[in-house]
Amino acid sequence: MPTAANWSGRIRADVPGSVMGGPGVTSTSALGSAALAQYAADYKSATVTTDGGHSDSTNGFYLTNPDGTPNTTGWSELSQGSVHQMASNMKALVSAYYAKAADKTYAYGCSSGGRAVMQEAQMYAGDFDGILAEATSIDQTQLFPANDWGHIVMQRDLADNGLPLLTLDQRNTVSLAAVNACDGAVNGQHDGFITDYEQCKYDPRRMPACSVHPMAGQARRLLA
Repeated sequence: MPTAANWSGRIRADVPGSVMGGPGVTSTSALGSAALAQYAADYKSATVTTDGGHSDSTNGFYLTNPDGTPNTTGWSELSQGSVHQMASNMKALVSAYYAKAADKTYAYGCSSGGRAVMQEAQMYAGDFDGILAEATSIDQTQLFPANDWGHIVMQRDLADNGLPLLTLDQRNTVSLAAVNACDGAVNGQHDGFITDYEQCKYDPRRMPACSVHPMAGQARRLLA
């Protein structure tokens, strides 16, 4: 927190991604980390972060109870409760420290942090005057299966059948060919990535270098 003379009257909340929590977020040394201190110095804002309601560092395993049932309290805290509580507590702390309320309160989050601040805006619209949400992992029932799909195909279709895995060069070749074939399908411009994958009809089995390759079908499934 800047001194009263240097304070801009603003609060910046930094909401971590992934499952938050863990010693890297909750320890007092991390709370005084260079990043948060830099925000305070650059923007003269009081800065705050959250641990997502927990101090677990097991990559989210705490979200499942020992009997296999969902930890509903943990999920609620991670999804929105901890951010709401952070905003309320920080406003009270700032008011007490500076003897005046903050003029503006902003929140930033990326990935799961972006999702959390988006949900915060929907559920507690008065908590922040503005939010910046990047790369929001909103549709998680689609996102997480998509993240694992490539591993499933490589293991089930290749490794389990005694076939060698696709090499990095092979995956890069297929990926680049897909981008070249489908980039611009929406806006007619070359952006360097596929903006609408559903319109991409690329099939690596039709590539001359892959047409007789035994793993061309698996490469196609990686893109499915």
